[in-house]
Amino acid sequence: MPNQQRKFGSVAFGFTPGDTSPRWPGRQLVARGFTLIELMVVVSIITLLASMLVPALQRALAFARGATCFSHLHGIAVAEFTYSSNNNQMFPPSQMTASTKFDAWEYVILSELGGDVSHAQTDVAYFDTYYNGVYRCPADQRRMDNKFSYGLNDYFELNPTDFTYVGSPATWHDTTKVPHPYATVLYGELKDGAMPDHFMPQDWGTDTTAALKEVDALRHPAGANYAFVDGHAETRRIESLYNCNPPTVIATDQFNPSTAK
Repeated sequence: MPNQQRKFGSVAFGFTPGDTSPRWPGRQLVARGFTLIELMVVVSIITLLASMLVPALQRALAFARGATCFSHLHGIAVAEFTYSSNNNQMFPPSQMTASTKFDAWEYVILSELGGDVSHAQTDVAYFDTYYNGVYRCPADQRRMDNKFSYGLNDYFELNPTDFTYVGSPATWHDTTKVPHPYATVLYGELKDGAMPDHFMPQDWGTDTTAALKEVDALRHPAGANYAFVDGHAETRRIESLYNCNPPTVIATDQFNPSTAK
């Protein structure tokens, strides 16, 4: 088909009918790649953006884990509150005082969490769905056997004949004996120094660092999650719950029912 020309001003474009792409007469267009400097600039921009986005994503992920943990702990607190209401207001025990492990809190409150207690006692895989589910904080990297992310405050199991503690000889085995349920910690997040399913604040004395061996106080950006006797949960800094100032005096102790306010 003959090549026709159409003139625009002083420049003529050659074209073939049906072909809408103009051609410069006598000139060939050559594709040009990036220069090394241009590539380095692009890489630098990508690196800068990544350095800004990755920390933000990590912070968002950490807060998401904290929110999931908070939901788990609040669910445990509500389940425990319901269990106590149905059992003469008695707190469920931890493995420390339970007759068998199946009598400990992590088993007996399962029905309040929608589980089947009898099934959990005979089927390890079934119980593991809770052990690795509601009983597991997503920020807790520990995966050792029988190490729960959350633990019961041992003050609710004490007897004056067995231990010496502040507030003795009072005991708090049932919810009606706790003076300030809204201010008294019932469950906290466990660290490696703690027992499998409970922690023992009666042994901390005036040593704040002792608390940090049992309670994972820095598991989340805002501190750690705690559940209280009345069934609510909060994210708190450990110093707002247990603080020795000066070191020889316990200024704040919201783990001990006799001093929590």
